[in-house]
Amino acid sequence: QDAGEYGVPVIVKLSKRALPSPRQIVQFANEYALTKDLDFPGIRKAYESGTIDDRPALILDYVEGETVGRALVKQRRGLAQVLATAIAIAQALGAIHRRNIIHKNINSHNILVNLERKTVTVIDFGLASQVDYQRRHLEIPEVLEGTLAYISPEQTGRMNRVVDYRTDLYSLGVVFYEILAGRLPFETTDAPELIHCHIARRPAPLSEVDANIPEVVSDIVLKLMAKNAEDRYQSAFGLAADLENCLNQLKETGAVPSFDLA
Repeated sequence: QDAGEYGVPVIVKLSKRALPSPRQIVQFANEYALTKDLDFPGIRKAYESGTIDDRPALILDYVEGETVGRALVKQRRGLAQVLATAIAIAQALGAIHRRNIIHKNINSHNILVNLERKTVTVIDFGLASQVDYQRRHLEIPEVLEGTLAYISPEQTGRMNRVVDYRTDLYSLGVVFYEILAGRLPFETTDAPELIHCHIARRPAPLSEVDANIPEVVSDIVLKLMAKNAEDRYQSAFGLAADLENCLNQLKETGAVPSFDLA
């Protein structure tokens, strides 16, 4: 819709079902509650929650762009452009985490990019949660939530580990792997096998999948996808710093030499 009472172009997100499940109703309400007061680049803000034809509906900021899957996976891009976009994604995720929000469903369909304008927007906060780290409001998941191909080991509920912001960093590692390799790290469609892969299998290093990918970039992705959260990057901003180092080296020398990560 054109800019009207909201002062900006908006889009209507509408439940596909005439009788939505209680879970979907909760997700719509959750996205509205978490994003209505967020006003910074990198996230899609909700302006209003309600119903249309008895279906849950959200009025959301209109974001011009394509999903990462369409813009960077289906269409292969040069390493410099991939690194620049990865930096922007990491910075956006860091801004979300700084507000104590865990997205819990980072994947190549929930990140919009506009390569011409060099913008990145994280969308779909239906599964997200806001936590108070001082009060330790962190729980071990009882049900599997998220997109299975991107889910962290602890988010499967099989690890007896709490889920914190580092679950998003694992999922982002899967997204980066997909961008760089043109495929997911674990390609099975069998759900139990995929869960086992996330918990116990190490993905093939990207530098072995494609010799053109610098080893240090491959190492960054593997660090993001470490099985134990303690072995991953401990902040999205630390990740962004290492990616910036890679991009600067690539621009200055045409190569990306190895360096100590994090």
